[in-house]
Amino acid sequence: ELVANGLGIGFVSHAEIGQDPRLINLDIDTGKAEMTETLMYLTARKEVPVIRAFLKAAEK
Repeated sequence: ELVANGLGIGFVSHAEIGQDPRLINLDIDTGKAEMTETLMYLTARKEVPVIRAFLKAAEK
């Protein structure tokens, strides 16, 4: 949304590209670049059942 409002450029994976007509998508040849996914959550909410269940599943 920042890019769509004129605040710069952004880099996202193909899975995150939407259909916003205000944006132009340019493919970048990264060779064999890998992407690391990161899960973030508020520590104050770590005991919320859905978060706890997701963390348990992610450990497997």
